[in-house]
Formats: sequence, C-alpha cells, structure tokens
Amino acid sequence: MIATGPSDDAPDPAAHADGTFASASQSSAGERPVQVGDVVEQVALAGGDVRHLTPLRACKEYADGARSRDEVIDFLVSYAYAPGGHTDGWDSLVVDPPGAWSEVETALRHGLIDEHLVDEVCSRRDSGAR
Repeated sequence: MIATGPSDDAPDPAAHADGTFASASQSSAGERPVQVGDVVEQVALAGGDVRHLTPLRACKEYADGARSRDEVIDFLVSYAYAPGGHTDGWDSLVVDPPGAWSEVETALRHGLIDEHLVDEVCSRRDSGAR
C-alpha cells in the first residue's frame, strides 16, 4: 500500500485490510468499496462501463502490465492535472487533491515508473506535443 502521509500510522476505522475504504454512501447492494484514488476522471469503456482513472492508477496499471509504456506516457502527457494544494499561510501541511502531478511523483518514488518515463512525459508536455 502506498503511504499517503504522516497519519498512516494511525489505523483508519473505515479502512479494510485490502486497502479499500467503506463509504458512507455505499449500499448493502454489493457496491464495491471506494478505493484510494477513485475520482477525478471517468473513462468510458466499451459497453457503457465507466471507471475512474488517475495518474497514479494509470502508473499502477503500467507496473502490473495492464498498460504499455507508450499508453501510460500518452495518458500522462495529455492528462489535465488538478492544481496542487496550497497552505493557508499558517499551516505548512499541503495535501494535494486526487489527480495532481504529485501522483506521478508518488508513482516514481514507489518504483511504479522510472525516471526515463517521467523525463519523456515532461519533455512532451514542455514541447506541447500532446
């Protein structure tokens, strides 16, 4: 499981052993638990299925072999990243929203992607080749 911050030491009462979380809106009709990283961009799949895809999830899929290197690079280049979090001037704790560039940094830090992939993404984003 990927660490999300200093509060990782304290157990979350809504957390399950498999890294999923119970949702207050989750019904007993068998909906799957909310996963960390669910939200941000919905990608429509064949048959009307919709799933949520964030930079971190795309990098996890790449590490698992479900996406090719070219696919993850294209996704990360064209992704509309959420703006990073800001402090209020008093508290230095910044929590980025899902879909921020920090997800790419987290993926790199945890070995899901390599520096060459990030360099390629940055190079293509800087050149405007989306």
